[in-house]
Amino acid sequence: MKKPITEKAFGNWRVSVYPHPIIKDKFSYTLALTEQLRTNPDPITPTHPCLFGCFDSLQEALEAGVEEIKN
Repeated sequence: MKKPITEKAFGNWRVSVYPHPIIKDKFSYTLALTEQLRTNPDPITPTHPCLFGCFDSLQEALEAGVEEIKN
């Protein structure tokens, strides 16, 4: 995967935001716990099994990732 646009760490967790692989001008996020990427049970595409969601802004994607960690 390419370098993330932005990242935010919370203890052992890290949220990273990337461009959406299909929809231009949208964003998705990954979650990592102690450097191990979490796999999405319903992946966006088979070639992007760790990306979650489709968001209008990178801030929305980042906030969604943070909320996922809190839950």
